[in-house]
Amino acid sequence: MKKSFIAIGLTALVLVGVAVFLSSWLAAKPTFQVVNVDGQAVDVVPWVSGPSIAVGCGQTESVDTSNAPGQPWLVTVTSQTGHRVFLRQEGSGPLEVIVRRGGALIGAPAPSVGPAGVGCPAAG
Repeated sequence: MKKSFIAIGLTALVLVGVAVFLSSWLAAKPTFQVVNVDGQAVDVVPWVSGPSIAVGCGQTESVDTSNAPGQPWLVTVTSQTGHRVFLRQEGSGPLEVIVRRGGALIGAPAPSVGPAGVGCPAAG
């Protein structure tokens, strides 16, 4: 009887260890979101050799980080027309890129993207 209690205790300990490992592994994948409030259409590359994500004016895109390399990530934001670099900066942790008419910035996700947008720029 004593051996069965020990076996049950060891099994429970192993299961708790596995659960802690899995929850920490799943939580280790930071989020990455791009919000284009009122800027021109941009391409965002979230890390070196990462995917290029197109984000038009007024759009929000969430980036899949499940296959991302370790942080920090070198984030690059360029205009789709003219390929002007708006942002090239390292970031760590959960990240949000905000694109406005005046450029782009990166930081931790915020509850607000600043003042209301002024509308999307005319195409062309």
